[in-house]
Amino acid sequence: MNYFKTLVCLVALVAFYASPAWAKLPPNLMPYAYMEPAEFEGTWYELGLVPYFFEKKCEKNPIVKYTLLPKKNDRERDTFIDYFECDRRDKKQINTGRLRVSETQSNTILSATFLNLLGWRYWFGDNYIILDINEKEQTAVIGSPKQKLAWLFRRQPKLTPKIAHDTIALLKRNGYQTPCSMVLMPHDKGELSTKMSICQFLETNNP
Repeated sequence: MNYFKTLVCLVALVAFYASPAWAKLPPNLMPYAYMEPAEFEGTWYELGLVPYFFEKKCEKNPIVKYTLLPKKNDRERDTFIDYFECDRRDKKQINTGRLRVSETQSNTILSATFLNLLGWRYWFGDNYIILDINEKEQTAVIGSPKQKLAWLFRRQPKLTPKIAHDTIALLKRNGYQTPCSMVLMPHDKGELSTKMSICQFLETNNP
């Protein structure tokens, strides 16, 4: 009987982790309606992020470049080469990984990995939720399933008060309790010379 209970628990656990990513999202986290892979491809300036260990030592000029890989068959998921670079105090940080679409109905839930162990491994699950792509402003806002991490991308390094204001509003609508924790990153071709909170930026640059 104990073996049977253990088996049931294991099956339930596997079913939970193998369930579609969108089924586990918080109800107030609202992914972008639909993302064409081609509109996400290319170079983005990372204007802001909620700090985390991977970019801990980045001082300025963070950019990401997504290159869509050709599919081998119709069943294969869209996958991008995920190139990241930034300037640290002592050197340039460069990382190359993969970004794979997990939920193919909207293409807005993705798994990122920098682990290449006899092939690219996506052991850490879904970690990107596309919250918005704004063609007019040339921006993209990326969130995370647990509503902890977030990134603000733009096709150019300039940040406007309107973009900052809209990003804060978007994060609040998607259940982020502390949108002011997003830190803006300086770019040589941008207007910021130092890191600062997105709310601090708005205090001195009202939209």
